[in-house]
Amino acid sequence: MTTSTTSRRELLTRAGVELLEDSGPDALSTRKVATRAGTTTMAVYTEFGSISGLIASIVDYGFGLLNDALAAIPSTNDPVADLHRVSEQYRAFALAHPHLYRVMYAVGPVGGYVRNGPELLQGSPAFGVHLRAVRRVVDTAPPDDRPDAFDLAVQIWASVHGVVLIELSGFLASIEAQDPPDVLHSVVDGLVGATLSRHPVR
Repeated sequence: MTTSTTSRRELLTRAGVELLEDSGPDALSTRKVATRAGTTTMAVYTEFGSISGLIASIVDYGFGLLNDALAAIPSTNDPVADLHRVSEQYRAFALAHPHLYRVMYAVGPVGGYVRNGPELLQGSPAFGVHLRAVRRVVDTAPPDDRPDAFDLAVQIWASVHGVVLIELSGFLASIEAQDPPDVLHSVVDGLVGATLSRHPVR
């Protein structure tokens, strides 16, 4: 069956994602991806140029999934609760796709691929969802006392990312820390509370 260039590219990307999630980053190779997709290694090189190009497409696909997951969270009349839900969904995505998550954030090198240039902006839409949630929290403060929402969003995003990574590593369990969702809530409330010190979180 003949497929279009676009559909073949998507087929190979999805095959790469499936292989990554089933067997981890060490399993990624042009031969294994081509076999999984039912095509040839030449198809991989034709579509992506190299294994690095394929991995870049896998990363883009992963960030698309993350963005969709975060964007699906409805807004309520409780901005802080909504911000918690964004953090919880971020964690849920990482737990559901641990290998993909690590590759997306370049926790370990895969096939010599290093994200650079415009590729570093692949996570911007997902961060934008988080930023909007933080901005709603900041907007509960009086106009003259509002901190910079972007700075606070970066702090919370980085902290939540750190919590998720150490959970995936097994470290939280090894030190018998509180439940990871509670750690996330503590991190978010701590940063929000410290920033809006004159305005209680709850």
